[in-house]
Amino acid sequence: MPSHPHHTVRPTSALKQAARHVFCAAIALAVGAGLLTTPPAAAATTQTLPPEANANTVAFFGDSIGYTAEEESRAALGAGGYRVVEYNSVPGDSTEDQVAAIRRRVTGNARPQTLIVELGTNDAEKIGDPTRFDTVVRTVLDAASPRVTCVRWLDIKPTPTRNYAGVNRNAATFNQILARVADRYPNVEVMHYSAWAAAAPAGSFVADGLHLTGPPRPPVPASPGNGQNEFGRLVRQAADGCNPALTTGPFWDVPDAAPEAPAVAWMAADRITRGYPNGTFRARIASVTPAVTRGEFATWLWHMAGRPTAPSAGWADVGSPRAVDWLTAAGIITRPTDGRYHPDRPLTRARAARALWRAAGSPTPTTNRDWADAPPTDAFDWATDTSVLPGRADGTYQPTRAVTRLALAKALYRLHLLSAGG
Repeated sequence: MPSHPHHTVRPTSALKQAARHVFCAAIALAVGAGLLTTPPAAAATTQTLPPEANANTVAFFGDSIGYTAEEESRAALGAGGYRVVEYNSVPGDSTEDQVAAIRRRVTGNARPQTLIVELGTNDAEKIGDPTRFDTVVRTVLDAASPRVTCVRWLDIKPTPTRNYAGVNRNAATFNQILARVADRYPNVEVMHYSAWAAAAPAGSFVADGLHLTGPPRPPVPASPGNGQNEFGRLVRQAADGCNPALTTGPFWDVPDAAPEAPAVAWMAADRITRGYPNGTFRARIASVTPAVTRGEFATWLWHMAGRPTAPSAGWADVGSPRAVDWLTAAGIITRPTDGRYHPDRPLTRARAARALWRAAGSPTPTTNRDWADAPPTDAFDWATDTSVLPGRADGTYQPTRAVTRLALAKALYRLHLLSAGG
C-alpha cells in the first residue's frame, strides 16, 4: 500500500504509549504515598509527576476561533459533567501571547485535570517563524505536562482561507511542528481539528474560511450554520478522551461506551490497525464520521488474514502492494485492465460488501431481497443477513455511499465473529 500519514506510526509512538501507562500509574502511586508537593521543571517523558488535579476540571486557552465558540464549548463540557476553571480565548492571540496565562493556571492551586489549547493560528498568520513556534510550544508543554493530568492541543485548519495568507502558507508546517513536539510528552496529544476542518459539514465556516458559523461573537458577526456547535463537540471529545472514567481503550477518541468500542479494541488487539500517530482511531470527529479509503480497507483485511504473501498482480498505483496483491490472489478483488486500484478513494458500500462476501467464501444468502436502489445481489443480501454491512430498513442498500471507519470496524469485527462461529 502507498504510504499514508494516518497509516504511519512514528517510531516513538509505541514508547509513548508505554510512557502514558507509566505516567498514570506514577500519579496514583505518588499521590497515595504523599510524595508529591511542588512539581519540578518538565523533562519530556522523564518527569516527576504531580498530584492529581481536581477531577473533571478543564481549562481552555485559545484565540478567536475558541472565543466565538465559548458558549457552545462550555455547554458541551457542562453536559459531560466537567467544570471549566478557566476559559481564556482572546481574538488575535498567539501562543506567545497566552503562555504566561497558561503558566499561571497550571502552576496555581486550582490547576485543571485537563488542559485544552487552541492556539497556533495567529502564530502562523502574524509571526510565521517555525523556530519561534517550536520554542513556545515546548515552553507551554514544559510548564503544563508535569502539572496537569492530560493535555489536548487542537491543530490548525490547513485548508485555504480568505485573507489569511500566513495561515495558508504556514499551517501545514506548524502542524508538523506541533505533532513532533507533542510526541515528546506522555500525557499530551494533538486534537485533529485539521481533520475535522477538511471534512466539516457544509456551512461550518464563515466567508473567510477560518472562523466558525453561529451566533454573533463580536468582532465576528452572526452567520447561519453550525460551526460553533461542532467546535463545542470537539472540545467535549477532547475532554472525554482525557477522562479515565470514560476512556480506557487503545484509542483515546473512542470512549468505552461507544457502540464501536468492542470492534475498535479488537482491531487494535489483533494488530489490524495502529490508528493515527496521535493515538486516535477517528471513528468520529465532532459530528463527522470519516470515510475509510480503499487502501485502508485492503490493509485492514490483509492484516486480519495474517499478512499472507502473494505474487505480484502488477498494480500500477500502489506503492507497497502486498495487501492488494493478496486480495487479488485470493479472488477478493479483480484487477482492472488499467492496473489501477485508486487506494486514496473512499471505499463504497458496494465494493466493501462484495469484497467481504468473497472473503467469507461467497456464501449463499438466506434471503433474496429486491433492493430499491440496486439489482439483486448476493453480496448485499448476505451482508444484510449477517449484519456485516446491512442495508437500510427502507429497502435501500446505498451502494455508492462511502463506508465510514466506524462502519468498517464493526463489519470486520462481525466477520471475525462469524468466522469464529459467533
